[in-house]
Amino acid sequence: MASQKRKRSIVLIILLVLTGFCVLALAASVISNQFIPQGSQPTDSLSQAQKALMTEAAHLRQELGGQVWPGWENADIPLITFNEANAFLTGVDQPSADGWLKLPQETPLGRRWMPMDNDTLLGAPYFFQPLPSSGKTPENFVVKVGDRWAASMVSKEYGNIELIREFRDQMPPLLRAVIPFNLAIRLFNSDWYISGVLHESFHAYQGQIAGQRLYESEEINLQQSAAYPYSDDRSQAAWQAELKALQNALRAKTDQQAASYAREFLNLRAQRRADLNLSADLVELERQREWLEGGAKYTELAIWQAAAANPQYQPINETSVLSDFKRYQQFNGRWNNEVDQLGRASNGEGETRFYYSGMAQGFLLDRLSPGWKQTYFQPDAWFETMLQAALQ
Repeated sequence: MASQKRKRSIVLIILLVLTGFCVLALAASVISNQFIPQGSQPTDSLSQAQKALMTEAAHLRQELGGQVWPGWENADIPLITFNEANAFLTGVDQPSADGWLKLPQETPLGRRWMPMDNDTLLGAPYFFQPLPSSGKTPENFVVKVGDRWAASMVSKEYGNIELIREFRDQMPPLLRAVIPFNLAIRLFNSDWYISGVLHESFHAYQGQIAGQRLYESEEINLQQSAAYPYSDDRSQAAWQAELKALQNALRAKTDQQAASYAREFLNLRAQRRADLNLSADLVELERQREWLEGGAKYTELAIWQAAAANPQYQPINETSVLSDFKRYQQFNGRWNNEVDQLGRASNGEGETRFYYSGMAQGFLLDRLSPGWKQTYFQPDAWFETMLQAALQ
């Protein structure tokens, strides 16, 4: 009897300790949420951290970009960065036009670019303009400033603020108070942000090399996306099988296994399109979005991989101000997360699946047909047709 009482006492103590830890963790989470920034600091100029991120992205592209895409390293690509109050234009000596053109309609937005007085980006001038009171900001994509293709990307600080707001808005009030949002966004560190800037930089490079294809990809998305069966149960199930084949191919131990899974993917894709009686326009939508967004997603990961694999590569000294910069050494973890996500990319109603299916085919082509990038910008060259050619 005494032994049973001791056991119950031990169990009770353990439960009380665990409960105490839970209460402390919740209290710490509630307290940490009180210190989440509500706005960018500063808003009227680029912070030292943001300058370091942008400059390192340019440095990484110039040093290793040619290993990912020959010619990309030398491309002249300005960058528009924005927060909640201002947009900043860097990488130009003098703006060639007011504002920017939103693609594909080339809708003029913004106003005159003004030189930033009393501040530079590593000794070079940069320009700014206040955003309208409506709160409308540029997008994470590519724009044109006059006739120049420019990347466009939210500042890291403001992007994190917006991401936390999005998380909070999707949760009931009780959970908003206790979810540790600062911990939730740690995945999106400086390495992730730099690769994101280079994702958008590659869109600008796509525009420079094959501008008409970029316009066509955006146009067909505007015209046909409403008709695409994103949420159709049969379509989602079939897409999941395709993405699983790609996932298996990326994880294959041998080239022979990778090729076998690649064939399975192509066969499943042909079967899905036949079973769903997919129109020629919707097939083109798939191919175009894989070419555009899958190509940029591939580049985002491939440049990170190149930096991680090159012991001679040295980030710029200014990155010392970035407390969450891991010098690209966490690539393997990022890669495993992305391959895991590949198996879930068919869920939901958006086009995320095309980012992942195109990216996966790009890495498969690296393995099965290393010269594929010589074909990528040619008319009517799609990831799936390049993969088919590699398997013949």
